[in-house]
Amino acid sequence: MPQAPEDSKPDSWHRHFAASANNRAWQLAEDRVDASHDAELLDASHAAARHWQAVGTELQQMRARMLLAQVHALLGLGPTAWVYAQDMQRYFLASPDTPDWELAFVHAIHAHAAAVSGHAQAHVESYRAAQRALEGIVDPQDRSVVDKTFRQVPVPRSRPSSETSSHRALTIRPIAHQDQAQWRPLWAGYNAFYGREGPTALPAEITGATWARFFDPDEPVHAFVAEDDGQLVGLVHYLYHRSTSRLHDVCYLQDLFTDPARRCQGVGRQLIHAVYEAARHAGSSRVYWTTQVTNQPGRALYDQVAQHHGFITYSHEL
Repeated sequence: MPQAPEDSKPDSWHRHFAASANNRAWQLAEDRVDASHDAELLDASHAAARHWQAVGTELQQMRARMLLAQVHALLGLGPTAWVYAQDMQRYFLASPDTPDWELAFVHAIHAHAAAVSGHAQAHVESYRAAQRALEGIVDPQDRSVVDKTFRQVPVPRSRPSSETSSHRALTIRPIAHQDQAQWRPLWAGYNAFYGREGPTALPAEITGATWARFFDPDEPVHAFVAEDDGQLVGLVHYLYHRSTSRLHDVCYLQDLFTDPARRCQGVGRQLIHAVYEAARHAGSSRVYWTTQVTNQPGRALYDQVAQHHGFITYSHEL
């Protein structure tokens, strides 16, 4: 960890925390083998970006965005990984002073972000650019460092073309009006899991109102979907509300469902992390949800991405 400043100037401490968080995030990213430290990884990368935004040079701020692109790609947060990757790629490719090792990082991380966000052509192109850049790194130690990141990038299956359709990476994105036909079976499957089907099915007006609320800017209700090759395979619904114990709104993740054929493939995890990121950007200080004590498959995932604080839920219908 960088040595703490000897003075009390805010800028000195911003630099200290930026460097500390940056180093920790890169360490966790390079050593990642499972999701056990994903929350810390995400927090550290955003902390580094926040402190560099306060006192860093443009180069330091863009390196922070490169880190964000890498972390979001590792966690499967496609839409935000792609935004960060596009920003940092434009900056570094436009600079004649970008060193060979950093250019390789740029292409590798851009390829990773493209893979998890469903940009198949960019995935192929940036992956091959990263391979060429790696070969061009003069210093063997620099090449070894970059290679750790490059090895985390999914290998493209094939070059997309108009004649063949390649398998596209899972995309997590906000729900769209055109998704309704595919959303409804997933919504029905979610409700059936909780016994709301047949005679006990939700009234059509509730489903209609829920759908409409996703697109009403005055409503606090939002939704993401998981898409694979044009097919929706998962959904998550969440909303913001006040809390008497916090200054900022909290986020309630109300509904989460994955197509049974796609279970245990990371769909639910990516949807949860998408809500985490959306809540963070909205200024929310907490994401929480409830589930049945008998939902053992779901709880196996939840225990990895959140904490169970021991509360139980009571309700009374009026």
